[in-house]
Amino acid sequence: MTWLDNGNPLETMHDIVAAPAAHWWPLAPGWWVLTLLVLVVLISASWLSWRAWQRRRPQRAALKQLKQSPADSLGQLNLQLKQAALGYFPRSQISALQGPLWWQFLAQQLPPRHQQQLAELLQQGPLLSYQKAPLTPQQLADYQRFALLWVQHALPPKPKRSAAPVQGGQHD
Repeated sequence: MTWLDNGNPLETMHDIVAAPAAHWWPLAPGWWVLTLLVLVVLISASWLSWRAWQRRRPQRAALKQLKQSPADSLGQLNLQLKQAALGYFPRSQISALQGPLWWQFLAQQLPPRHQQQLAELLQQGPLLSYQKAPLTPQQLADYQRFALLWVQHALPPKPKRSAAPVQGGQHD
């Protein structure tokens, strides 16, 4: 018997069964690529952050030392600054710097706006280092602020400012 014999073709039809919805797994290749890129970015950012944190370890130690045990003389302050500089510069370069060359080195490591702002303080540094009279409390406070500013802004050294200072004052 065919549907023509029955007279009503709709009676022989069955209900339409919808296909089940597509499952989210397995992921399409584009999602795998996106997941891999996100992982690479997260790992790279974490690694770079860790390296930057490690690179600033001597700076954090110097700031802690300057804040916890403030110097009572310019010589002691210079010693603390040299210890901070040794965290980033070769010992041979830092140990050779004394007097005006040391102060020139300190100035060179600062950003230009701080060099201009502290020019008078930096020029008086070599003279005050060798005077017999102790610094006034105001002078000592100024140089302690300078030391904190120097550690905050000069360390770690920027590539363009990390060159060794010119050996001035030695003419043939």
